[in-house]
Amino acid sequence: MDFSGKTVLLTGATSGIGAAIAKAFAAHGAELVLTGRRALPERPEGSGRPVFIAADITAPETPDRLVAETIGQFGKLDILVNNAGILFRGDALACTDEEWELSTNVTAAFRLSRAALRVMKPRRSGVIVNIASDWGLVGARNAVAYGVSKGALVQLTRSMALDHASDGIRVNG
Repeated sequence: MDFSGKTVLLTGATSGIGAAIAKAFAAHGAELVLTGRRALPERPEGSGRPVFIAADITAPETPDRLVAETIGQFGKLDILVNNAGILFRGDALACTDEEWELSTNVTAAFRLSRAALRVMKPRRSGVIVNIASDWGLVGARNAVAYGVSKGALVQLTRSMALDHASDGIRVNG
């Protein structure tokens, strides 16, 4: 795959799956805007110098700011990867109201996607990838909030895919 000339905005880029995604995009030539709550431990090697923005993606103003900064740095946004997520362990009795709050796994992905769609739609081009989970389809023991949030993300992905295919925008999970 060649992502030369493509600009990617990736959330949750500081560890785990996000760090691996960043490395893969960088290795294939993408220009990267990486975000996370913590400092980026290692910048992925690639075609350009990745930009890192420390951000709380649950803050309502953050999605528009991240998209604006991406465009400010690279002139466009081709791909948004909604990777940031939180896994709380526990059944319904153990799940606190704070853990039930689905702002990171669902609301932030929605707001970031909406901000990206605003700049992708006029170009009639773009890709949004939502990192979902099979637990959003089949459930899992002791992960009630996570499973519900990933199920919502799966449905968000399906709905946006149908809504924006005719705009030249692919939405996948």
